[in-house]
Amino acid sequence: MKFSQILAGTVFVAGGLAAPAADPATVATNPPAKVFVPVPFQEPRDYIAGPSLFPSQVIIGFNSPVKKYDAQGWANYVLKKCKGYSATTSTVSYSALNSGTPHDRYWFGYCFRGGPTTVKNYQRDSASKVEGSYAYTIKK
Repeated sequence: MKFSQILAGTVFVAGGLAAPAADPATVATNPPAKVFVPVPFQEPRDYIAGPSLFPSQVIIGFNSPVKKYDAQGWANYVLKKCKGYSATTSTVSYSALNSGTPHDRYWFGYCFRGGPTTVKNYQRDSASKVEGSYAYTIKK
């Protein structure tokens, strides 16, 4: 699946604001402490969520202009936001070229439900110029 196809059906949150499309039942008021660990991506870091996660397991998505963060800073931001949703079991964050207008580079991040993940739940997408990918999953 190409990155441009992925963007077509996604609701994003610009600048990290809460999305009205999120199911209020999944927003944690006092979530139990979960331990998240990095998914061990290899270089180049051009990973996006694979079909086992996207789009069926998406809780919420975020985006930001690329100049506001570096890769690890954006990954930390997404992880912090995702921890606020009790159903979150994994995250992914990366930069890529926007498929719409303007055709600029942005950071994208997602929170997923569905249990722990491994590298096998993600796929490489060099065609969309994906860079700086990080993913976190709950510790088994």
